[in-house]
Amino acid sequence: SLDLAQAYAMAVIPRVVDRIKDSLDCASREERSAGDSMALQVLFISAYHLPGEVLVDFAVDMLTVLVSIFDSSISPSDKLHLFAAKVLACILSKDDLILGTNDVLVEVQRAMVNALGNESTDPEVRSLCSAVMQTMLAKTTQ
Repeated sequence: SLDLAQAYAMAVIPRVVDRIKDSLDCASREERSAGDSMALQVLFISAYHLPGEVLVDFAVDMLTVLVSIFDSSISPSDKLHLFAAKVLACILSKDDLILGTNDVLVEVQRAMVNALGNESTDPEVRSLCSAVMQTMLAKTTQ
């Protein structure tokens, strides 16, 4: 039901987003990577399974924290970039979310362009960033 989905989202998504924000300041790469990988998996599952009408209330925070992963000192070849790009692609595939997130989409686009322009970006991340850019272009020109 929609009420159950909303209750889940309210209980889980803000905590996961806050956990990722906090961990980006963490000194230990291993600790950060393991915890963030799990947190990004939770965001991906949530974005995939929850309807856009539920995610719309959390989309800006989710997109902002995903962009912060690309903006952080984490190496562009790190798997966290791959996980973040997958979550971005999943969120942006929801039609109802694009219009409500226009302000943060500029930051998403900037992060994707930077990742694409960085020679050390993992090829799989580069491919996903390109797909995210294409999705954003297609959705905003509809």
